[in-house]
Amino acid sequence: MRKADGQYTYQVGQPVAFREETARHAALESLIPTLILIPLVWLAIPFVVNAAFASLSRAAAQSELVGIRHLEPLDISGVPDEVRPFAASVNRMIARLQVGIDAEKRFVADAAHELRTPIAAMQLRVDNLVNAPDEAARSERLRELREAIARASTMIRQLLSLARADAQLDLTAIETVDLSQLVQKLVADFLPVADARSIDLGVGRFESAQVEAREGELRMAVRNLLENALRYTPAGGTVDIDLFRSADDLVVRVTDNGPGIPEASLDRVFDRFFRLRAEDSEGSGLGLSIVKSVVAKYRGSISLANRSDGHSGLIATIVLPARGTM
Repeated sequence: MRKADGQYTYQVGQPVAFREETARHAALESLIPTLILIPLVWLAIPFVVNAAFASLSRAAAQSELVGIRHLEPLDISGVPDEVRPFAASVNRMIARLQVGIDAEKRFVADAAHELRTPIAAMQLRVDNLVNAPDEAARSERLRELREAIARASTMIRQLLSLARADAQLDLTAIETVDLSQLVQKLVADFLPVADARSIDLGVGRFESAQVEAREGELRMAVRNLLENALRYTPAGGTVDIDLFRSADDLVVRVTDNGPGIPEASLDRVFDRFFRLRAEDSEGSGLGLSIVKSVVAKYRGSISLANRSDGHSGLIATIVLPARGTM
């Protein structure tokens, strides 16, 4: 302690060796536990990581088993939160695959069942032709055989069309389709059929329209609507087709004055192989299914409604996004 000018100054000293010893002791106290913990941590890391990713490993092993005959969803219980959204999306993909494969299996089974009838009919016609007693009977049975072959050919063609319509949309094959020109050509193609059946086939409201799609698929859809309308419209009846814009959509509407469809069956007619009349030998029950598949591929819709203007008949309406709105 020193006194200078009435002020007291206090000084405290400590040997440098003591301070160095204290620092060395403190360092050793912290280092020794660290040296002990590091090996323990290294030993624990594999167990912790394996425990954390055990559920992910199980899911990965399950994914290796996923196949056409095994589409079980992955067990994602306990999967780390960081990868749970991905694992859930894989399960949703598996569910979609299951739905698609089940639909294909039903389609193949239904197709095989439906093809039995025309094949059996052709076999019967061949047997009748072989056993024809005279030339007149032979000519008649040959005509029946040709009709049976034509019906089988139509069904096979529609099965192939439906398979193409169900195929995934190839964006590279999209083109700008002049829908008004397409409709005009189809009407011209069907005029001889309509005239042969004494049906007035005409065009009502008609506007220029373009849509982004594959022309062949749109032609197939509109053709099926016209075929159905002409098939069920009686002689002396009328079939009209309209094409116009509505907001950002294009509307194709086919109106006939046939018998219409019972209200309870309006939705069912889109089911594959569904026929209103079991004895209907002309239809395959695929036409409207093809139309629905095509328009759905291009984010469109199709609806059916019975006429409400005092006349019998059906109104089939296709709505498609106009060019540039898809």
